[in-house]
Amino acid sequence: MRARRVALGGLGALILAVLAELVLRFGLGFGDPVLAELDPEIEYMLVPSRDYTRYHNRVSVSPQRMRSDPLPTPAPEGQLRVIVVGDSVVYGNHFLDQAETVAARMQARLTDVMPCEVAVGAMATSSWGPVNQLAFARRFGWFGAQGVVVVTHAQDLADYPTHDPNLVPYRLSGSALALIDAARAVQERLQNRAARADEAEGPLPFAVRRDRSLAAFGQLLADARAHHAVVAAFYHPRRQEQARAPEPDGAQALFTRTATAAGVTLTDLRPAYVAAGEGLYRDQVHLSARGAEVMAAELAKWVQANLRCPEARDPASAAP
Repeated sequence: MRARRVALGGLGALILAVLAELVLRFGLGFGDPVLAELDPEIEYMLVPSRDYTRYHNRVSVSPQRMRSDPLPTPAPEGQLRVIVVGDSVVYGNHFLDQAETVAARMQARLTDVMPCEVAVGAMATSSWGPVNQLAFARRFGWFGAQGVVVVTHAQDLADYPTHDPNLVPYRLSGSALALIDAARAVQERLQNRAARADEAEGPLPFAVRRDRSLAAFGQLLADARAHHAVVAAFYHPRRQEQARAPEPDGAQALFTRTATAAGVTLTDLRPAYVAAGEGLYRDQVHLSARGAEVMAAELAKWVQANLRCPEARDPASAAP
């Protein structure tokens, strides 16, 4: 009798585990985490050429390690290429589908209005700051882009590489089961909360992180200009920043002065957000699908006003 109860109990536990696996995988979208790999200079970057389904959203990483369409080398003749640089705001977290991201929305908008093929790459990964972005651009270049748009916000002042694998906002290895994936997600959420509680000081004093981040931001803009790209910078206000004017010595002012010194204009997205109304944010920093569309529209307007389609070479005029 006891053996039978044990067997029934084991069977019940197995059934519950199977049901939990099915609910987590097909109901909540666990089981296919996006992968990154560590790097001694960049800190971490996305594993290239991967496709995932995360929280029921498509996440496609190109061979160039961007969450955007592939950018083959050399670029097709006559193609206009734009690189958008940022962090999780541009990347879209995993609560936006691939088609809802800033880069995808920009590409769709520009394709409708520009008389040439348009490709928009997203040089953006969650929790990257200017130091990470600069290291990535210097490693891989600008992929033949004629235009570069850098999106920044207040948290970029403190977002300095820690090279702590426990703080990487992606997985370094996959999960065979949705149960394991969900358990690791809970653990990561708790770790992130603990990290935010320590953010006031972190591994380096804030003033040191701020100065190094601003220096990298300025160098990033200068490098893009040296690449002969037309460059712009945009300031993404956090939700709580919309209700007040920019502070004279606040994050926006610091980024504005740094951009100006690099010969680049920084545009505040606040007026566009205010005009668009409510429903733009998922939390205090990250955008909803509607918010990503508003940002994409503003960035696309800048591209239309400042970039032109390259002329395709006429095969008949080429030398034999």
